[in-house]
This record gives sequence, C-alpha cells and structure tokens, in this order.
Amino acid sequence: AMSMREKPIPTLLREMRSTMDIAQVASLSTFSKKSPDINSRIVWPKPMNVTSGSDKLERVYFATNKYSRKYAEMASNSEGLARVNMIYYDTEGMGYVALRGTALECDPEEATKEFWSGWINVYPEGPSTSFYALLRIVPDHIEFASYDRFHVDEGSNRTDWRALTLLRNETGNW
Repeated sequence: AMSMREKPIPTLLREMRSTMDIAQVASLSTFSKKSPDINSRIVWPKPMNVTSGSDKLERVYFATNKYSRKYAEMASNSEGLARVNMIYYDTEGMGYVALRGTALECDPEEATKEFWSGWINVYPEGPSTSFYALLRIVPDHIEFASYDRFHVDEGSNRTDWRALTLLRNETGNW
C-alpha cells in the first residue's frame, strides 16, 4: 500500500470524496449540551460530486429537522460552534473517511442553494419545508483508509495504527 508521501494531496482528496459518495450515508456524532454524553446517528449528506468547494473538502452539507436532537446539539450558542465527528464507511472497498470539524446552520439563502433533490421525500416542499434546516460541516481533521479500493494503508506502517491523517492549516489548505 502507498504511504501518504507517495500520493499527492489532491489525489487523496479525490479518493476521499469518492469513498464518501460510495458510502452515501455517514454516522454523525455530537455532544449533548445537557450531559457528558456523545450522541451518534446516521445521516444522508449531500453527495460530494454535487457539492461546491468539494475539490478541497471545504464543506459537507446535510439536511435535518429543526426539531431534532442533532439540530439542538449543533445550533450555535454562547459556547461557540459545535464540534462534530462524521464517519463514512465503504464496505466493499474496506475503507473509511472520518471528518472532524465545526458545524453551523446555513442561512436561508445557502440552505436554498444547497438543497439536494435526494432529500425531497423527507422535505416534500424542498427548502421551503417548514422544519428543514441545512447544516454545514467545515472539516479541519480527516482520517482516511482504503485497503482494497484505493490502497491507502498508512496505519499498518505505524506502531499506533493511526490512519492517514490530514490537518487543515490556517490558510485553509491541507
């Protein structure tokens, strides 16, 4: 398997986006504001191949119900932006993409622009559905492994098994 040094960052980002689109669904974890608990659930993010800014994995969108637990846990408050973790698992390719970053609710203009047709069964009036909210995750930490599909296996060369990891710097680059 190739190490990170053998694949350029744009290639890795393309392989990560492909893995995310192949997986389709992701597990999203958030902190409860009322207890020390971490809550996880499956979400259906907008596919990366129809998301603006996806070439550099600048953002991930997913729709939610304004009355849901995740919405309450991620709504901006006096504590600042919510920190979240989202993991996509590619069963056939034996790989995953784990994103860590901040989450925030999109304003109505962005929520309308970025509405994805795949959500129409849940939000029948599209972005004007009364309980529709769009959340944007801005990743700053990504772990990636893809044993069969893209042959990315950085962890087996490390004593701690940590997967290939990218961190976003102050200028927004990986």
